Amino acid sequence: MKRAKKMNYKRIDYEVFITIGWVIFWLAFLAICFDISEGIGGIGAFLSGIFAPLALFWFYKSYRIQSSELKLQREELTLQRKALEQSVLAQRGSETALKEQSEALFRQLEIIENQYTDYLKIVNSKRPLFDIVYQGLEREKNPLKWRLFLIMVILSKDLKLLESSTL
Repeated sequence: MKRAKKMNYKRIDYEVFITIGWVIFWLAFLAICFDISEGIGGIGAFLSGIFAPLALFWFYKSYRIQSSELKLQREELTLQRKALEQSVLAQRGSETALKEQSEALFRQLEIIENQYTDYLKIVNSKRPLFDIVYQGLEREKNPLKWRLFLIMVILSKDLKLLESSTL
């Protein structure tokens, strides 16, 4: 495609030289053969006779250049359309892969949820069924008495004995 564009530009350069030669030839002819008696109107008619064929020629050349550019543009659009169709096919493939991946992640999430509920059941089953509360003894205010109380709880096997004892 680049080669075709270079050829078009070389043709334009060639045609520019022909146009310049055309104008120089007729202006030289005007300078040699001009009769003052014809006046400015004669010069205008002569110049319009020189430039009318050039205008028609360059109009035709611009039409041809535009046609070739439109042809190249159509070819490029066809290539873009094909690439877009391939892109759509690739996106459909990635869509199915993403669906499969999301389903796998959902199954994995369900497994993790089941494991977590099993873990919570195990943790809840290991909790003591009763809480030892010693009223009047606050951990923060009297840490020594609290430690002694805990030692007594650990050493004592009988809870009723603990309720009747005082510190």
